[in-house]
Amino acid sequence: MPKDNEFSPQNITQDQKAIFSCDAEVFRKDFTKLPFMLNHSFVDSQLFTLPRLARAAEQLIEQGRGHRFMARQGQNDIGAGWGAMPTVKQVAKAIESIGEQNSWMKVSALNEADPEYVEFLDAATQQIEDMLGRPFRENITHAQMTAFISSPGVAAPYHIDHEENFLCQVYGEKEVCVYDPSSRENLPDNEIERFYFGKIDAAQYRKDMDHHGKVFHLTPGTAVHHPSLAGHWVKNGDQPSVSVSLVFCTKQIDRRAYTYQSNFLLRKMGLRQKTPGTSPHWDGLKANAIHAISKRNPQSYQELIFSGPSRIKAPARLAKRLIKGAPPAN
Repeated sequence: MPKDNEFSPQNITQDQKAIFSCDAEVFRKDFTKLPFMLNHSFVDSQLFTLPRLARAAEQLIEQGRGHRFMARQGQNDIGAGWGAMPTVKQVAKAIESIGEQNSWMKVSALNEADPEYVEFLDAATQQIEDMLGRPFRENITHAQMTAFISSPGVAAPYHIDHEENFLCQVYGEKEVCVYDPSSRENLPDNEIERFYFGKIDAAQYRKDMDHHGKVFHLTPGTAVHHPSLAGHWVKNGDQPSVSVSLVFCTKQIDRRAYTYQSNFLLRKMGLRQKTPGTSPHWDGLKANAIHAISKRNPQSYQELIFSGPSRIKAPARLAKRLIKGAPPAN
């Protein structure tokens, strides 16, 4: 018989759509605030086999969405940053031979590749709302599923993400260290501001942070909740790994992101800024300013969060191109 918090998939029918199992009090208390462990039921699903994920990557490429599939050279230094993992040729078939390579691959927005992934994500989202016992779906501004396929021993370096997500282990094992997103000792405001203005490696790993993180050992059927901006690193075990992340942006964290983007610009002007949440009135004004210049109908997470900064930076990029292409002065 399963112990408390354990999950027995054979006891759950597909019609019940019981995708997650977790202590209800922990789920309601810590969701969006702190990392916590839970269990999932889709280890044996055909949606997440290597051949099916390779097909999803091929479908995205065929649809003109090849940017949704990324392949990087593997490495094992959690403090190295994404620059130490250069992108390599995107070959969808390579997913099926991940154990013979030294690679880290990501297939984003699986739900754009196949309607079955849409159905799965919808069912999971509804269950999350049911477990919370309060509205959740109406606050979602973007949702997607992302698969991570990586070779034995490969590490994903320390970084932060905007979205709230559930990282679910399907095959292989890995260690995931997640940090408290509210700690400005680990994650200073200026690092968050630079991240939201387009610097993917803005959050810096430091050895003195080690004792602040919480390490979760993921095996097939287990998952960990990552709150927005929770710094984390990932280390694979000695087998190939397949993980699936259910990712959500919400109105609340999007507006916080816009506030950080305003703070970045104001700080550049020499004006000191307070952490978002300190002054809700000013936060609202700052967020509205960035939202006003962001894309009206965003079609992706990138457009939703970063179209404002991209438009701000566009004149500077144009000026640089014009200067570069201008004839030399007489």
